[in-house]
Amino acid sequence: MQNHPRFREFQQSMAIIFFAMLGGQVVFALVSLGLVSKGFVTPVPGFRETGLLVVPLLVFSGYMAGRLLGKKMMEKAMSTDDVEEKLNLSRTALIIRLAALETPGLFAIVAFLFTGERLFLGFTGVLLFYFITLFPSDARIISDLDSNSRRE
Repeated sequence: MQNHPRFREFQQSMAIIFFAMLGGQVVFALVSLGLVSKGFVTPVPGFRETGLLVVPLLVFSGYMAGRLLGKKMMEKAMSTDDVEEKLNLSRTALIIRLAALETPGLFAIVAFLFTGERLFLGFTGVLLFYFITLFPSDARIISDLDSNSRRE
């Protein structure tokens, strides 16, 4: 797999996608933190209770959806014999998984902007930590594709 002529290009494109999605969340969180800290944003008092219900639900849902949809896409990747298609489907699986984590993270940042409650940034921090563990390194890509091929 790693000897495939386009593997390096594939891994680099996955890393670019990963860092773009991670960077967007980090920058948005930092800008939001700055805006709230400087007093440029006025908290909406009634949103705190709603946010405390919705944000954890979205975080859990995003985590589960990412795992389930990513796993389903990886199974689809392993059902094909074409290496190029396997790589493309595994890239799609990673994008789906990262997007499912990014959505509740961005919502938690918006909830922080509405309320000024740093607990919502904590939810984002937990998601970002997990997000980082999904970095598409060479070893991880090979491991994911090899472990899935052994299951057949």
